[in-house]
Amino acid sequence: MTRGRYASRWSFSWPMEVVLWGLPVAVVCVLGWNLWRQTVSMDPYRAVGPGEVLRIDAIAYDWKWLFVYRDAGVASADRLVLPVGRPVELRLTSGTALQAFSVPRLGGQIYAMPGMASRFNLRADAEGQFAGLNTQYNGAQFARQHFVAEAVTPAAFDVWLATAHAAPPLDAGTQARLAEPGVLDAPVAFGSVEGDPFGETVKRLKAGKAPADDG
Repeated sequence: MTRGRYASRWSFSWPMEVVLWGLPVAVVCVLGWNLWRQTVSMDPYRAVGPGEVLRIDAIAYDWKWLFVYRDAGVASADRLVLPVGRPVELRLTSGTALQAFSVPRLGGQIYAMPGMASRFNLRADAEGQFAGLNTQYNGAQFARQHFVAEAVTPAAFDVWLATAHAAPPLDAGTQARLAEPGVLDAPVAFGSVEGDPFGETVKRLKAGKAPADDG
């Protein structure tokens, strides 16, 4: 048998290397940059623009939402009224199980967690009524846990605040009834707020207590 030695003929080509490695790297860089830019721009904790911030506390119950207007001293259940063009900062928590706040037309979703506080910044750029909901399953009436996010002119928002101030107060008894499982027949406004419902809810759930434990 004749034995021979194979001598390979290697060669190097820069154009071929650029095509084989450069194009995939360029595609990954473009996709990565776009993903990073979109992620940063849609960060729910990021402020959405200049102007006086409207601060609202959102508390999720089974199966309703309570919105407390921290600076105005009023509250609303299952109705979120927003002035057009004004940045809004929501603080969110849950008085029961894990839930998720979402208003698809205004962008994004953020979880409301028992015993914890999260934030969500948004702004309505046009008037309208938008559907809001909980997207995290939380029991029998999950499908009925809806609220209305209503964007109105600043003047109409001031009128709504004045009307809300004439409503009954959100006292401890009313808060306890809201915390009970159930669906509201219609949105309800409250002309004043007793205590700090948001802080007390976070504190109670952080301590591992159910709403009934306070009674």
